[in-house]
Amino acid sequence: MSDEELHAYNRYQDSLRDEASYIETNYYCAKMEGKEETTKTIAIKLIKQGVDVDIIKAVTGLSVAAIKDLVKNES
Repeated sequence: MSDEELHAYNRYQDSLRDEASYIETNYYCAKMEGKEETTKTIAIKLIKQGVDVDIIKAVTGLSVAAIKDLVKNES
């Protein structure tokens, strides 16, 4: 393999790694956004059922302030 071919191959490998990293990052971000939306949906359902804020906090991991914001937005 010539130096030029080796350089081209290395650039190709770098681009594959960059693309894989980009895809992995986007997948992780989308997964986290989905998890956050699911948590909020669960909290909203619990709020509508009249569940105490401390229990919602324990179940969802949301802060009291975040739960109060959801209550405010649902009213």
